[in-house]
Amino acid sequence: MEELYNELTQKAINLMNESNGNRILIGIAGPPGSGKTTTAKNVCEKINQKQDAEIAAVMPMDGFHFTRNELSKMENPEYLFKRRGAPFTFNSKELLEKVKELKCSKTLVTAPSFNHSIKDPKENDIQISSTIKIVILEGNYLLLKDPIWCEISKELNQKWLITADWEIIKERLIQRHLNAGICSNFNEALERANENDIPNGKYIIENSVKPDFTFRGDI
Repeated sequence: MEELYNELTQKAINLMNESNGNRILIGIAGPPGSGKTTTAKNVCEKINQKQDAEIAAVMPMDGFHFTRNELSKMENPEYLFKRRGAPFTFNSKELLEKVKELKCSKTLVTAPSFNHSIKDPKENDIQISSTIKIVILEGNYLLLKDPIWCEISKELNQKWLITADWEIIKERLIQRHLNAGICSNFNEALERANENDIPNGKYIIENSVKPDFTFRGDI
């Protein structure tokens, strides 16, 4: 993966050098468990190392989950909790506004993270200073063609799509659900992967706008 991370790092730096001083937004989308978070973290670190300055930052999409309280007040909350992580369980309008703010703001921008211990977003937990030149957004649905989501991808300077073998994705998801305490045993984690995460992942592959660059997260 090191060679891939180096290639992505150079792509990001080239974009920045061609931006006339404007902030660059790069979106990494792909199925859950494909490697978005790991890729974003590694590329961000490599950019900062190569530039010898903190000019890149990562903003995950996870902080824009609807809270459990919000979901409980919506129609058919039992289904929404079961499918939590699907596109309709995210506040895409709020995410779009934050992406627009990131693109044009000359001051500090704050964004929510997702706190797995409380299973809800944590407001203003991510801080992106005015000196950040490259923001790497990472999240399942950043490239969706669906209403509102499609407006998000239009704000991105470059769109990256990460894929991986479905069996590898499933293995990663099972381990993730067990480690995070989302599921209490293997069978429960397998069921969640098969009934929620994998369908979400296939929806992403089938319903995303054309990316500028596609790569694999399982090599």
